[in-house]
Amino acid sequence: KEEAERIRTDLQNKAMHKWFTESADVCLASGVSIKDIIVMDLQVDEGFIKYLFRRIGYKKYGKKSTANLTTAQVNYCYDEMVKFFAEKVEPPIQLPPFPSSVDMHFEEM
Repeated sequence: KEEAERIRTDLQNKAMHKWFTESADVCLASGVSIKDIIVMDLQVDEGFIKYLFRRIGYKKYGKKSTANLTTAQVNYCYDEMVKFFAEKVEPPIQLPPFPSSVDMHFEEM
C-alpha cells in the first residue's frame, strides 16, 4: 500500500501515546486546564489529549478509533492539534514534536 493508505504501525501507535502524555505534561506545566479549551474546570491529561486527537480523526475521516487511521491521517491529526493549541489556547501552547521512530526504538531498549 502507499504511505497514505497504510494503517498506523505499532511504532506509530506507541509514538502517538507518548505524544499524548508529553502534550498533557506541557499543558499542565503551562497552567492550561480543560476549562481554557472548553467550559469545564478539569485537568488536562493524556486521556483528554487522546480524546481531542480522536475527535479530529472522527470529524475529518469518520473513524471512531485512532487504530483505524492511516499514517497520513495520524500526521494530519497531529498537525491540527499543534495548530489548535498554538492558535486557540490562551496563552498559546507549543506542543512537543511527535516522537520519531528513533525516539521510540531508544525507549524500548
